[in-house]
Amino acid sequence: MNTKNWQVNVVVTYWSNVPNTIYRKHIHNTLVALSFLYKVDLRLSFDYKFDPTNYYVPPRIDEHSFDLFYFRSQSQSKLSAREFRKLLRDIFDKALNPLLGGVELDYMTAKATEYYPFPLNEDDFS
Repeated sequence: MNTKNWQVNVVVTYWSNVPNTIYRKHIHNTLVALSFLYKVDLRLSFDYKFDPTNYYVPPRIDEHSFDLFYFRSQSQSKLSAREFRKLLRDIFDKALNPLLGGVELDYMTAKATEYYPFPLNEDDFS
């Protein structure tokens, strides 16, 4: 069991030339399954609109669409934040999975997650 609480925010970027409908369902299902298997809380926001004045803003926010996945450990979580990021990196590595062309998964830094806290309920989404 993991004793240190952590939060990992994942930004899924769909390039403007690739409709997000092609990959969204598969990425969503995979991330939901991982959160279940490793006992990690998950909230998500489809088509997230980043505030360009905020601390963390992905490049070219006007050209791409984004989904934001908030992961948070709980008392029964099976992995540390580092292990969880590595798991996601291994699954969604473009070198190993070239079919992910046009989609990128990135992780916010710990400092950036302070500006994007884990939503406690549906009303917390922007």
